[in-house]
This record gives sequence, C-alpha cells and structure tokens, in this order.
Amino acid sequence: MASNKLRLAVIEGRWWEDYNTSVRSLFDVLSDILIRTPHGYHYEMFNNKDGFRDVVQRIGGKWGFHYIYVAAHGFRDGILGSDGELIQRVVIRNVLRKVCQTEGSKIVGVFFGSCDFMTEENAAFLFDPDEGGIPSIKWIAGYSTPVHWLDSFVVDLFFWNKYFRRRNGTDLEKIEHVAKAFATMMPGAAEKLGFNIYVRRQGPTGGVRPIL
Repeated sequence: MASNKLRLAVIEGRWWEDYNTSVRSLFDVLSDILIRTPHGYHYEMFNNKDGFRDVVQRIGGKWGFHYIYVAAHGFRDGILGSDGELIQRVVIRNVLRKVCQTEGSKIVGVFFGSCDFMTEENAAFLFDPDEGGIPSIKWIAGYSTPVHWLDSFVVDLFFWNKYFRRRNGTDLEKIEHVAKAFATMMPGAAEKLGFNIYVRRQGPTGGVRPIL
C-alpha cells in the first residue's frame, strides 16, 4: 500500500438498494488525469460501524494513507453504512482518534461526501481535544446541507484536483490554496451546497475556523 501515489483512500457506503451507483469511477478519472493511472488511490466499502472501524484502522494505521474521502448518506448526527446502520459522530471521532494515535498513522485530512453531517459544530466536536478529539488531523471538509449526488461530486472533484495539483507547501498551505480557488471560481456552489473546510483556530480559545 505504500505505493499509493495520491495517498488517498476512498471509502463508501451503498447509496441505493436497487442499483449500485458508486463514486469509484469518478475517482478513477481524477487519478488518471493527475498521475496517468486510474489506480493511484485505494477504494473500499463499509457496511456498518464495525466495518467503518475496520477499514479506517487499516487504511489510516498500518497502511499510512494521508487522506480519507468518506462517501455515504449523512445526517446531523452521523453517516449511514451500506446496511442502513447509523454510524454516530461519537463513533467516527473515536475511530479516527484511535487510528491517529497508532504508530505510523499519517492522516492529514478527512472529507465527508455526505449530506448534512459536516456542520461547524460537528467539525469542532471532531477536533476538540477536550472531547477526546483528533489533534493530528489538519483539516476536515464536507457539507452541512442536503446535496444532490452529482452536484456535490462536481465540488468534490474540484476540491481534490486543486489540492493535489498544489505540489509544494505544508498541508495547511495546500488547504488554504484550495479555499482561495473556491472563493475565486466556485463561491456560489460552495455557499448553496453548504460546503466548507475547517481547520483549528489558533490561540487559547481553541475551536475551529471555517476557511470558506
């Protein structure tokens, strides 16, 4: 797994029972354009909270991926696995925290491709060290409103394209670069879809800072 060129893992819950739409083919295109191969990222599905825990521990721990894109139905209090089980935000936080405490973990950012879930409150909950948050993750992104599957994926592709094309700089400099690109090229889409990127607020008060 160390040969994964984009250092990106895409994990997905099943969207609909009657047909198997997936984000995978879209990331194939992104990878092919960026690094001339559709195999430059890792993909898995998760069924429930136990499956989510297993896959995140594997990809974020011993396999050492830097970025996780979570694609699933979402709500204010969690996301859905393929079997319809609600994976609550406390479970998500605890899984990420445990993985980030594992030797070899290199998780930098997590993007939730889910309706409703990525509110400022939930970002603060995931980040807050007083709540057992995740100090090593630099940024968290996602949507705070209901979003159409194709509309949101246009935003997702724009995000990852801008992030990976910025070759130099720290992780925070790269994510600020993405935010500036959104402000210049897609401000209306981000606002209407409730999309934002959160980083830690510097200073004694703590909390999170939305950068869009």
